[in-house]
Amino acid sequence: MKTKLLISTLGLSFVLASPLMAATTGTVYQNGTSNSATVTQHDNWNASTAISVHGGHNTTNVAQHDNKEVTAVMNTHGYNNSSHIQQVDNDWGVEGRVDVFNGSNNYGYVETIRVADGKASIVVTNSTGNTNKILNSDTWVSRATISGYNAHSNQATIIQDNEGHHGYSYNLKASITQNNAWHNTAGIDQRGVNQDAAILQTGSHNTAGINQREGGWDANKATINQNGSYNQAFINQRGQNLTGTLTQVGTSNVAYLSQQ
Repeated sequence: MKTKLLISTLGLSFVLASPLMAATTGTVYQNGTSNSATVTQHDNWNASTAISVHGGHNTTNVAQHDNKEVTAVMNTHGYNNSSHIQQVDNDWGVEGRVDVFNGSNNYGYVETIRVADGKASIVVTNSTGNTNKILNSDTWVSRATISGYNAHSNQATIIQDNEGHHGYSYNLKASITQNNAWHNTAGIDQRGVNQDAAILQTGSHNTAGINQREGGWDANKATINQNGSYNQAFINQRGQNLTGTLTQVGTSNVAYLSQQ
């Protein structure tokens, strides 16, 4: 949309961009140790943030509230770094992503709360001892993924629910993938309508769990696939129209499935 302003006395015509078309962009780059960076974006249309951190013991935070069409991306290279994205009360087109490369003992956390359409993801590559978490609350469409490759002794957690029973979450989809790894833990906890959760692990000494509650009459699906040895998997489902699938290939594995 554009607004055209004609100034007849000067015989000139100006075309002014509508405020709704303006884009807001924030970019931060840090290389070193013990650094801190915070980006806040409120009441914007088409807002984005990109943060890149190299080094150790760094802290980065992004807070995006009351926006339409927002994106936040964090890239972390190093050790003992903390990355936090919080997206609250935003409209459609909400995406938050944390990428962790070649490091250890990093923490990644993405929150999407009270959004119409939210997408959150964390990717870990060649990194050990990391803790990663995604929280989706009170969303109409919620998609969350955590994936890792050649990343060992990591903890991955996805929680999709209704925040303190004040609202409700619909159309929940979550997945965790941990390939070529060992001593990893993956957990998905869902509470809402139309739940779909999946975990894939390849390697040894891994643990996977899916917990689904209050799914109503819509289809609720939980799937765990493990390939390797000394792995443990459990699925716990409560509600109606439940589908739970556990597949393990290898030796000395343990599986548990409960539906009620």
